[in-house]
Amino acid sequence: NLRNVYAKQVENLQKDFEAKVAQQPSNRAAILEQLKPQYESYTNQLNGSILKFAKDNKGTLASFYAMNTLSPQEYEAELVKFAEDIKEEIKGNATVDTFIKQMALLKSVQVGQVAPAFTVNNIDGKPVNLADYKGKYVLVDFWASWCQPCRQENPNVVKVYNQYKTKNFDILGISLDTDKTAWLNAIKADGLTWTHVSELKDFNGETVRKYQVQAIPTSYIIAPDGKIAAKNLRGNGLEAFLAKTLR
Repeated sequence: NLRNVYAKQVENLQKDFEAKVAQQPSNRAAILEQLKPQYESYTNQLNGSILKFAKDNKGTLASFYAMNTLSPQEYEAELVKFAEDIKEEIKGNATVDTFIKQMALLKSVQVGQVAPAFTVNNIDGKPVNLADYKGKYVLVDFWASWCQPCRQENPNVVKVYNQYKTKNFDILGISLDTDKTAWLNAIKADGLTWTHVSELKDFNGETVRKYQVQAIPTSYIIAPDGKIAAKNLRGNGLEAFLAKTLR
């Protein structure tokens, strides 16, 4: 079983990490960084095996359940294609039918598609429309005050905003917060000086659903022509994209 092998590999890696930290407690971060490539290698091997298994067993429920273990954020294109491949082969299964419908929605927000229109109120209750940004590159950033990975990424977003805001680039933050005070406090604490909007409905907001946001941070870069140019770029990847695009 592929997952059992993977679990054992990760378990051994965790033991190795704990043993090294016990010997060098002050080097915890460095040890974690040292072992990270090995963890990523194990994960890539597992995911590669899942993709091969699904290809070799196309049209079976086993292939469907295997593919559903992949991250939609990392394997979006593969999952969308898989859904298209099986929609005529696996019929009458409610779970599969739901998956195919979800992937059809996800396809509508893939790179190259026209970004879905939306209007959401800003912190003052005034409506902000995506069309207001037509003619610019805009980073639509789905985040929340309670999301630690979002807060950790915010300094990188601030950096690129300050670097490129005069070069036909803007950011629109869409918060999944339900507590307005927490949302506003996070904006201030992290120094996020661009426009912010929120439906204050967690993952149940209309725009959040329209953009198929299953986890945060999720982000889209929308080009001046209104089409999605990139998705989920972070840190150096985001900076490299903007450096190349806005030079």
